[in-house]
Amino acid sequence: MNRQVLALRIIGFAVFAFLLPVHAQTSWPDVDHDHQAQRYSPLKQIDVQNVSRLAPAWTFPLTDEGDTAGSKTTESVPLVLNGRMYVSWPFCHVAALDPETGQQFWRYTAPRCPYRGPGLSSMRSMAYWPGDKVRAPRILFGTEEGELYALDAKTGVPVEEFGEKGIVNTGCTATVEKVLKKYPDGRMDLISLGRRRFEIILLNDEKPYLRGAVEYFDDEATDPISPEVRTRVIDSYNDLRALEDSEPVHEPELSDPQLSFQLAQVVPDLDFRQILLATRSEADRMRRLAEFFPSYNSRQRQIQHARAVAPTNGHAKGSLGV
Repeated sequence: MNRQVLALRIIGFAVFAFLLPVHAQTSWPDVDHDHQAQRYSPLKQIDVQNVSRLAPAWTFPLTDEGDTAGSKTTESVPLVLNGRMYVSWPFCHVAALDPETGQQFWRYTAPRCPYRGPGLSSMRSMAYWPGDKVRAPRILFGTEEGELYALDAKTGVPVEEFGEKGIVNTGCTATVEKVLKKYPDGRMDLISLGRRRFEIILLNDEKPYLRGAVEYFDDEATDPISPEVRTRVIDSYNDLRALEDSEPVHEPELSDPQLSFQLAQVVPDLDFRQILLATRSEADRMRRLAEFFPSYNSRQRQIQHARAVAPTNGHAKGSLGV
């Protein structure tokens, strides 16, 4: 008998279910479910009438014997596609599970995830690429060391053709432009300016601090940006800036040949920004922003709406004028 499952993240990973036949299954292919960032599932089997009958069906521990220090915060949303559930957790771990039983299909740990100190290693969500006529579907995720990994969604094996054996390792040199605030424990809020992008060729952890060899790179010659895409991105950027809670940022210089980096400063999604950093075409970066902004802006409007009606005990769902 099939079961519909409702996934809840607690200390480990638990799935709750009750025994009722399921006639249709849907997936959760994106962190926010869909490109409109609705975070809404159309499944109706679990409702207010029967939610109290949920009972544990299986659990999966989001821990590893070698991970004894650093942050234990899991900030990842499981993905469910094609009969598999993909989960990730701190210290660069990813696994594919059977959503009905919790059985593990495969498990992968990033080999170059050296940091084990406090405050980091929270591990954000993954992304699913459906593949094409030549390449198989992939699971992509980033690390705090600036690496982007691509795994075969079926086997969990790194994709050889992606970067260097499944890993693209990029970063950017930067200068400190201004110190905004200093804290008693030595931390600082500051504004930094990116200067030059690089790929990490070699890492050396023989010292107490991490060292590496890098290779700098610039954009490659590509097709020009279409005026329609450029206009869409700038309009979406201005739309996001107009939201009440938008943080103050430097005004972008529209004549900058790498305008995409300036427009991305309002995006808090570090994984998405890492992808932009590794992209060697301004036209491709602008196209990615044109695809990203609509769903992200929609989600921000929904958050604003919920905050506005919360003090009056209103309802967050409803028409948002978008």
